[in-house]
Amino acid sequence: MGNLRPPFLMDAYRRGGILLKSYFAKRILYLIPTLIGASILIFFLYSLIPGNFIDTDPNLTAERKAELYALYGFDQPTVIRYFIWIGNLFQGDLGYSLQFQRPVTEVLGNYIWSSFIVAFASLFLTWGIAIVVGIVSATKQYSFYDSVVTILVFAAMATPSFFLGLIVIKFFAVDLGWFPAGGMTTSGMDYTGWAI
Repeated sequence: MGNLRPPFLMDAYRRGGILLKSYFAKRILYLIPTLIGASILIFFLYSLIPGNFIDTDPNLTAERKAELYALYGFDQPTVIRYFIWIGNLFQGDLGYSLQFQRPVTEVLGNYIWSSFIVAFASLFLTWGIAIVVGIVSATKQYSFYDSVVTILVFAAMATPSFFLGLIVIKFFAVDLGWFPAGGMTTSGMDYTGWAI
């Protein structure tokens, strides 16, 4: 039976595959300086914020503060601290949390799974609502329902997600009391209703 595609289509497929591969290669190469630039910018902007965890503790003496500054490298110039941080990052060391008194990787390990659960739940909820509303809107094209959905979609896209999230928290958690305003608990606990 052989190949049923004409030769000019095969050439186009080959060229398209090569172009796609080169496009992804360029994107990966552009990602490297973007990440380096973002890390430099964030690190240096963060270093401009006055005060730190050591300065906010009123119980520390000046000598103890100087010891802690030397221990955590706050007495070094910002450029030196950046290169120390990036070197430790490449070794998998994200640092030590002074607030939790544990390595940052352990702190992240405790909380990242809750973030994944919330992200996947919101993803599936969003997809479910969007597919149903989209199908109904497509079957009733140019109707009043379609116009209302279009306006609401553009309004939701124009609203920052953090602001929309705060409005939803205020409505469902504070006003109605259906959900907790924050935090996460173990499943199987003995609670009444939806609010924890």
